Amino acid sequence: MQLVPQPAERDTKHEKIFQSRMSPSGFLSMIAHFNEAQTKAIQDMEFGGFLHLQVTELPGDFCKWLVDIFDPYSVSLYISLQKD
Repeated sequence: MQLVPQPAERDTKHEKIFQSRMSPSGFLSMIAHFNEAQTKAIQDMEFGGFLHLQVTELPGDFCKWLVDIFDPYSVSLYISLQKD
């Protein structure tokens, strides 16, 4: 087991809670340039919904929440609804 170091309490360079390697607008730009074979490959992998995204920004806390609730073994998002 490998331990991951935690940022120091006042370490400002670790304030972001989530960072991806590509912005949503960069992703949209990339898929806009897909050729027919690339588009078909995405659809064949059942990720065709990504080809229709219109989002150009995503809040970091929302992205972190999605990653936290995603189960890679079942390829599912586990969302619990809380009633007050």
